[in-house]
Amino acid sequence: MPEVIGELKELRAAPTVADLCARFEEVHLPRKRRLTAQGCRYEIAADVLPALGKLKVAAVTYADIDKLHRDISRRAPYQANRVLALLPKMFTLSIRWGMRTDNPSKGVERNAEEKRKRYMTGDELRRLTAALDRYDNQQAANVIRLLLLTGARKGEVLAARWDQFDLGAGIWTKPGSTVKQRTTHIAPLCSPARDLLLALHKDRRRDSDYVFPSDRADDGHQHDITGAWTTGCRDHRATRP
Repeated sequence: MPEVIGELKELRAAPTVADLCARFEEVHLPRKRRLTAQGCRYEIAADVLPALGKLKVAAVTYADIDKLHRDISRRAPYQANRVLALLPKMFTLSIRWGMRTDNPSKGVERNAEEKRKRYMTGDELRRLTAALDRYDNQQAANVIRLLLLTGARKGEVLAARWDQFDLGAGIWTKPGSTVKQRTTHIAPLCSPARDLLLALHKDRRRDSDYVFPSDRADDGHQHDITGAWTTGCRDHRATRP
């Protein structure tokens, strides 16, 4: 009888998926780029915890992971793949942390994803530029302008610091921490991009090292341009002849 009671206590004390998620967020995500970590936290809160959070880590099966993937796929196939990319890493760490001995997500098939490319026409670009000129928040508009002129990722532009730029030589040295490949990347700047940066540098905020500082002094750089992008797209469509 004491042995049975001991086993029951051990079972109740065994870590749940919620415990695994908490440790993953505390230990693993701080090593990741801010946007990557933000996406992982969203996937955990929106999909992993509601479906698996109460299960014991050691009790999760392939069928549980496969069902979660299929359930998400019915409403958001690409999001289901993002969750399926997250879970193998979490369960690999659970093995390292002594929570279980195998990875239950191994073998679950991802949904097929079609790579999509869409380039703006000259007319669309002109109308979008005109919409940005009218937008109240010109800092956000300048973020979009630099995105269009450099082809850089949004996170790279938002987190850009003045010490990354050699405006005389027309070079942007992107640190590995902001680049997908995790290696320092040197990118040439076209003349319009350099002209934009020169104008921004002339009017820069002297208390910030960021090209696009946050309105809040303690918050580093700008983080969101959703409003500017939505407004710009809406206005440029509204002016279509």
